[in-house]
Amino acid sequence: MKTKSGGYGQGTLTVKREPSGGKPGRYWLRWGTGKDQRAETVDAMNLTEARRMLAERVGAHRAMQGRAPASGAVGDTLGALLDAWLANGKGTKGEGKGKPWSPDTRETNTARVRRMPEHWKATKLADLTPSLLGNWYRELERQPSIGPASTMAAHKAISAAINHGAREGWDVNTDVTKHASIYVSEGDRVEEIPDDDLAKIKAAVLACTDRKFATYVILGAGTGCRKAEALGLDWKSVDLDAKTIWIRAKRTAPGGIQSGTKTSRGYRIIPIPDWLADYLKALPGEHTGLVVGLTPSDAGQRWVKWVQQDWGFSYHYHQMRHSFGSWLIRPKTDGGAGLSMADAARHLGEDLLTFAKRYAHHQRDFQPLGAGPAW
Repeated sequence: MKTKSGGYGQGTLTVKREPSGGKPGRYWLRWGTGKDQRAETVDAMNLTEARRMLAERVGAHRAMQGRAPASGAVGDTLGALLDAWLANGKGTKGEGKGKPWSPDTRETNTARVRRMPEHWKATKLADLTPSLLGNWYRELERQPSIGPASTMAAHKAISAAINHGAREGWDVNTDVTKHASIYVSEGDRVEEIPDDDLAKIKAAVLACTDRKFATYVILGAGTGCRKAEALGLDWKSVDLDAKTIWIRAKRTAPGGIQSGTKTSRGYRIIPIPDWLADYLKALPGEHTGLVVGLTPSDAGQRWVKWVQQDWGFSYHYHQMRHSFGSWLIRPKTDGGAGLSMADAARHLGEDLLTFAKRYAHHQRDFQPLGAGPAW
């Protein structure tokens, strides 16, 4: 069975039997939420007819509830949809699903929308196509002050807003952003920190009097872990004798720790370099509780104070992760670790395809095979 969900108001359409030989196919329609959820099996000659039947049921259901019809009446421009997404302000994935955004997430998403050109926001939802979004992304990436990272951020915001609209009954098609993602595959490649600057940052961090912040930066530089993973690392997950750490939690809000990481592949035990193990051993205290001991807000403020203001670098914390990933895959002859893409992706807790899109440009060109294997 094939499920077609999203883009059809609050409904889900499942193909139970494809049409063939002039006979109609069978489709299972489901709409509504919670106790008001409804379902029906219908026969239709094609998917378009089945979608129309679902849309009719969704519209009648919403009218019965006294809600706005799923026809764009609640706002028919991308700007209106983005505003509605920001006003909703709730997570949609994993443990954060249905929970209000943290202050950091709200600020990040608001900034993403604010930076979008006005002609984007004025565009009618009915006029959105993958090629139009692709042209927008290329236009954005060509601007000297923007680049791939901000292009990907804009794409994520638009995708999230459209998915939110589909759930709330807006007349939007989620396939638009799915197909437009091919235009931003190169945008996954976030700018890395040059080796010379990394060495300067490391030297400054080791001389820094703020031990909590220094530990936070060193974990990112020495393991490639994400910001939330570094803040969520506890001493129980550190084995200094075996020189490994277990990445299994994150800290994304001041209140506490959440088990799990950004992705299902994020759970991982990874080796740490000798210098990092020696640094952690030398830290004063009982070595209990959290290794860093900073909230996300504290960590962000101290990054701005130390790295950007005092040391004069414009980099972001996450760029250390991408620099580390590049080092993992770089050949040993070029000063890297020389790992395969599969091993490096496992080390960072990334899907192999995602990792390849971001880091494959560090692989050497294919070498000639000569005569090849015997045949």
